[in-house]
Amino acid sequence: MPIPASPNESESRSEVRGHSHLSPEHRDFLLKRHRTVELDPLPSLDPSDPLNWPSWKKNINLAILACQTWLTLFNAAGPVAGILIISKDLNVSITKSTYILGIQALFLGVSPLFWNPIAERFGRRPIWLLSALGGTVFNIGCALAKSYGVLMTMRLFAAVFLSPTLSMGGGVVMETFFARQRGRKLGVWTLAYTLGAPFGPFVLGFVVQNTNSWQWMFWTCAIMSGASLPAIAVFCPETLYNRAESVASHVEPKSAIRTQYLSLGRINPKPFDLREIYEPYVMLQNLCILLPAIGCAMVFCTATIAMSIGIPQAYGQKFHLGPQATGLNYLAIVIGALLGEQIGGPFGDFLVNLRAKRSGGRRVPEYRIWSSYLGFLSVIAGLLQWGITLQNSPVGPWTVIPDIGLGIASFGGQIISTVLMTYAIDCYPHKASVVANAINQVRQIWAFIGPFWFTPMYESIGYAYAGVLMAGLVLIFGLCPMLLCHLFGGKFRSGSEGFSEYPVVYDVEDHTIETQSKINPLTLSTEAFGISEHKEVAVSDSSARE
Repeated sequence: MPIPASPNESESRSEVRGHSHLSPEHRDFLLKRHRTVELDPLPSLDPSDPLNWPSWKKNINLAILACQTWLTLFNAAGPVAGILIISKDLNVSITKSTYILGIQALFLGVSPLFWNPIAERFGRRPIWLLSALGGTVFNIGCALAKSYGVLMTMRLFAAVFLSPTLSMGGGVVMETFFARQRGRKLGVWTLAYTLGAPFGPFVLGFVVQNTNSWQWMFWTCAIMSGASLPAIAVFCPETLYNRAESVASHVEPKSAIRTQYLSLGRINPKPFDLREIYEPYVMLQNLCILLPAIGCAMVFCTATIAMSIGIPQAYGQKFHLGPQATGLNYLAIVIGALLGEQIGGPFGDFLVNLRAKRSGGRRVPEYRIWSSYLGFLSVIAGLLQWGITLQNSPVGPWTVIPDIGLGIASFGGQIISTVLMTYAIDCYPHKASVVANAINQVRQIWAFIGPFWFTPMYESIGYAYAGVLMAGLVLIFGLCPMLLCHLFGGKFRSGSEGFSEYPVVYDVEDHTIETQSKINPLTLSTEAFGISEHKEVAVSDSSARE
């Protein structure tokens, strides 16, 4: 059945109506602040509207959000550097000690289901503050734990409180930046997501090596979470804003300090609905979300998690490296991801904006998928190179050759992560947080399951065949599904299968919306391949409101 529109969606649809509806005062305000009225979405007259914030304020807010996302994954993956010491000190097997990683992966995926409905009513800022506070407290609990059971419990609650950044980042980007900037800005957030996992073992490897203590891993995480709390309090204003109400009622703008920093009350009067808890799973009925989610999960698990888990075991056996020297190899993943982001977000935006100019200003999400193909090819090549060269490396002195494969795979993985997340949000821009949460659900569940079979895979078939197997999985469950989205994405969104009724094609020239009933969705997707040209379709304002 079709997914019903929420008040926020209706609000967002009204934002992109033709600028002929603008009052002279509103038009003058936009021209003064943005030097144009050709904006998507269309900001209100209120300076407190996040879309009207100065660029420096938006970018600082995004940077701190990205740091929190990075810290969350840093906290989740970092303790792999101390698994051997934890196993010895707490008298548990190495396999059992790795469960402190799996428990976090699972609850980082599940917990946002409960945080998101709260954030949609009380705002993002209280959740960020609570997240930083909870991360600090429960990491201290981990450091003070004297038994395996207490450590597992503290890790579970740390994951619950740190998890909101993994799903709400997409919503914050949608609330503060315009459509033409979406790929680049979402790329900053997804880059932080990618870098957190390899940076954790890299940094904490030095901590373990120099302190010979697993407790100091968690003290380090607690200190970092505690340091983020004042940064959020000062530099992260509230981004949830009722734009439709502001425009419709023409109310006087409220004090920016009060609305953005001091207000902890309810912002959205919408009553709680139990459906919102499982809505991300409902959204996965839509193939334009499900297929990118599967692709993101498979690439993240193979190009980040599987390789990160393989490094300590393989490099220790092959090259006799300690925690500190082993951690240095994670720099290859970091460098690859940093380089990949220079292409993933900006190039995707360039393709969408360029094609939009050539088709009357219409932004078709499928144009963005072109930039993902370089990512898929890089991941496949990197996995093969890493697995084969690592398997064939002689026991003895360390060699950099396998790390080249790490970097290539990470380069491609970052491109894919940014492009696929942005594509899915482009398809449902008014459900950005829910879409991001849906993708996060699939990705984190796979991240939880993966460690149970990655190590047995390496032990049973070796690193070379493991690289071939993982490359095949990326080809089948990553590249092929996105080819389907590229060809038939418009048809998937058309409502023919009852998944969606949201318009996704915007005319940025006059801010009208073309509803899917007015266009041929298959034409839009084949146009993304350059097969046919999309014809102009006039849509009235009344149609846009339907």
